[in-house]
Amino acid sequence: MSVPSPRVVVCRVAWMDYYRGVTAVDVPRGGGSFVKERGFGHEAFNFQPHQGAYLGYVQATGQGINLTRLGAQGVDSLADVTVIWVAKAPNARGTRVVGWNHRATVYAEYQRVKSTSTRRLPDSNTPSYLVSADNGTLLTRDERSREVPRGTRTQTGMGQSNIWYPDADDANALLAYVSGAEPGKRAKSGNVGARLNDVR
Repeated sequence: MSVPSPRVVVCRVAWMDYYRGVTAVDVPRGGGSFVKERGFGHEAFNFQPHQGAYLGYVQATGQGINLTRLGAQGVDSLADVTVIWVAKAPNARGTRVVGWNHRATVYAEYQRVKSTSTRRLPDSNTPSYLVSADNGTLLTRDERSREVPRGTRTQTGMGQSNIWYPDADDANALLAYVSGAEPGKRAKSGNVGARLNDVR
């Protein structure tokens, strides 16, 4: 089994414009049976900072992020990971990059914020998370043009699981995109709070 280098995790979530809670103008689309049945998912707050941190959720198969796939053994969390968030674009083909966190900490099991948190889902529960970072870049709807490859028998890429641990080649290609180094597809970057305020 190859270990991706550098450490990159790709997480598929429901499509939203702002990821700052479920609102009348930002309802999750896609994201699997949970979102379809309830009309929301825990990823609804992935880009709303909480006490200075971006806390990201993805529906994992099992307990959480598989840290052994990132070369870590016997630990509950791993720092300095690039997490790339992707979602199925409504009324379009392909799964698109919607945002990312650099130098994030990822967890082997779901974490919870205090019950006094203002991060409340429509059912009044507090969302859990598997990713924590002090930074976040969220692309606007029009900027979400970069597709992630779909895994096939002859091509590496994202499969049925919502979490993909890309090999070195795929990881470096995605890092080139999020750093703005990929020719012709320079990614936008900046403070997510300011960008979202401008969009609204």
